[in-house]
Amino acid sequence: MASMRIYNPNQVTLQALSGSGIELVVGVPNEILQTLANSADATAWVQTNILNFPDVKLKYIAVRNEIKPNDAAALFVLQAMQNINAAIVSANLQSQNQGFNSNRIVIVGHSLPSICRSDPNSLAYATFTSSSVAERDGPIGYQNLFDAMLGTL
Repeated sequence: MASMRIYNPNQVTLQALSGSGIELVVGVPNEILQTLANSADATAWVQTNILNFPDVKLKYIAVRNEIKPNDAAALFVLQAMQNINAAIVSANLQSQNQGFNSNRIVIVGHSLPSICRSDPNSLAYATFTSSSVAERDGPIGYQNLFDAMLGTL
């Protein structure tokens, strides 16, 4: 296995992956986003879950998983990301030879939107098999979910 993702930085799992060479995406649980909107708490989270495991081959820190814009946690995503980023920069992780870079904090959105789970026609949109524009954003039309997600950046 070359890479994997954990949705919660479980200490036992991180210890088991130390020195394995497996590239790891570490998720920030949605339940603690409000806490991480505080810079001191974000710094402590980075210390506990990232700095304490220097032999884990960290690829990304994934902030946000399937939070809808109207969810209470959505209010704290940006501040949590900024605070985690500041903690990474402060710890000088972005300059280590491991290639970790402070811009590698990513927002992980819906892996498969709820509409695709319930509408078989939308499954084609999510799996690159739609033969026509399935979603419009003003003048821009998207035939697949990937392009629509990329268009949000």
